[in-house]
Amino acid sequence: MPIEALAHYYHERNKGSGDVPCFGFTAQKLSYVIEIDKDGFIVGIYPCAEDDKKFLYVPDMGVRTNNILCALAWGDQRYLLKITNKDNDKKADDRTQKCFDYCKNLHETLLENAKSEACQALVKFFRNRNENAVSEYLADCPELAEKKLTYFGFCYNREYLHENPELVEIWKSYYSKHISDGIISRCAITGEVTPIARLHPQFNLKGQTFVPLASYNVASACSYGREQGNNFPVGVNTVHAYGEGLQVLLRDQYLFFGDTRIVCWSDNADPQPVKIFLGYINSAYNDRRAIKSKSNFGLCNLWLANEACEVVMPTDDEEENARKAKGKQISENIKTIRSRSEERRVGKECRS
Repeated sequence: MPIEALAHYYHERNKGSGDVPCFGFTAQKLSYVIEIDKDGFIVGIYPCAEDDKKFLYVPDMGVRTNNILCALAWGDQRYLLKITNKDNDKKADDRTQKCFDYCKNLHETLLENAKSEACQALVKFFRNRNENAVSEYLADCPELAEKKLTYFGFCYNREYLHENPELVEIWKSYYSKHISDGIISRCAITGEVTPIARLHPQFNLKGQTFVPLASYNVASACSYGREQGNNFPVGVNTVHAYGEGLQVLLRDQYLFFGDTRIVCWSDNADPQPVKIFLGYINSAYNDRRAIKSKSNFGLCNLWLANEACEVVMPTDDEEENARKAKGKQISENIKTIRSRSEERRVGKECRS
């Protein structure tokens, strides 16, 4: 089952390199970081370093829907700065106000009793927001001028707030209840009695935004009065594991055949054999034109999932030679058959 295999991959990778987000967190690119002081006032807004622009592990907001939804310590300009991404649009302005109010309420509710100075500073940021100060610091953010959705994080004393230990524990506790709606049942994958995920994670694929791997959004997919994820109960930890495991593969370990993306991994999550395999395939099919022409030839023996895998890819010349050889063999076979038929005919005439 793909879900079980992907969850296994996540756990194996977590035991090995450990470069996967923990429960309640996800990998996300941030463009800017907002530095705040102990009173929540903006000290500066800076572009993220090149390394940080890749992926940071931030609180997971859960399954994206048309509803307003956010997480702690990061988000786009609508939620954090009350800046719309559309010009002269009353509905967009109203939604932006709702987004900001929702985000402010979430931070105040979850962090009100937090003891760390950093968490209290984040709460004060939303309470003490100053329109003029925000506008002043955002002058160097070209994405906002172009009305693009831009993701921001926070830092306090030069440390990312989404990595604050107290904030991390608060979010994990909230997240487990938030994505399960408090439903406890037996997980169909692990067999454990655990909170059950209401919705499965979504993936941003080419041409289709936020596609879930498993969904029950039509009545024909439901049974015995169960709704959504309860038709196939999967624990919140397993859903997180397979979702983040697949996200890693979609970013790092895949290849294209036409417009189809194929992910691959080794059973013990060792990336080395996969890199060899993908490196070989990519060198053979380095672009869409090469896929059609198959311009390289090679033979590669490697181990994936503890099983031998042999890959052979002929060139155009090899294919042409193979076709000629096959055609020649067919012609010879036809000649042989005709010759034998002629011999049998002559033999019959002689006997008669």
